Amino acid sequence: MLAVLTVTFVMGWAAVNTFASSLEVIPTTITMASGSATALLTVKNQGQEEVRMEVSVSAWNQKPNGEMELTPTDDIVFFPELLSIPAGGSRNIRIGTSMQTGTIEKTYRLKLIEMPNLAKSKRGFEVQVLVNQSIPIFLATPDSPVACRIEALSFTKGVLSFTVRNTGTRHFIARTIRITGFDTAGKQIFSQSNKGWYILAAGIRDYQLPISKNDYRQSRRLLVEVETAEQTFKHDFDLPSGGGY
Repeated sequence: MLAVLTVTFVMGWAAVNTFASSLEVIPTTITMASGSATALLTVKNQGQEEVRMEVSVSAWNQKPNGEMELTPTDDIVFFPELLSIPAGGSRNIRIGTSMQTGTIEKTYRLKLIEMPNLAKSKRGFEVQVLVNQSIPIFLATPDSPVACRIEALSFTKGVLSFTVRNTGTRHFIARTIRITGFDTAGKQIFSQSNKGWYILAAGIRDYQLPISKNDYRQSRRLLVEVETAEQTFKHDFDLPSGGGY
């Protein structure tokens, strides 16, 4: 009998990523130009046993809460669909597309799914930790600046709500979402930061950030900042008097 525990990691912040303690994927983000574009993904097995993996690809969109929406697609082709990587070895995955981009970047996710070790399953009851790795693929448009708008701000029951809208034609990573409170004299009362994630082209991401009653009572103005690799976008918001709690 084989017991399997599956753990999923969604990465994409570095050029090299190690997961499942013994597997390394290079790179963890793929960008291709339109029209007969190709890329190569390398999976290295640094462990002591053979690893088998299944490969799939999906079109990638996002819900306003940041959850990924993955749907079947034929836009991206790849080979092979199954990998068998010996201990200390590596295998390449060839990725390609003949798609032409329009005015907005197209986005996909290539998933590497680790399969159970058959040799271990023959030894009786044993737990295997299997890892899924999701690699973002961007079918790029011509270079364009990152564009972002912070909108729909409101403060109710101690929670600041707002939307970050990507008004550009390519994705960006909201590295940090920061809110800072100031009193009537402009003195800083508090500041808090949260890690962001991808916001795809023409996409939105909704945020709800709590503010303590003490900070609210001392503050009259908020500065909301979205920090990207290229620049930081800012928006001022006047807190309502007495109606936020």
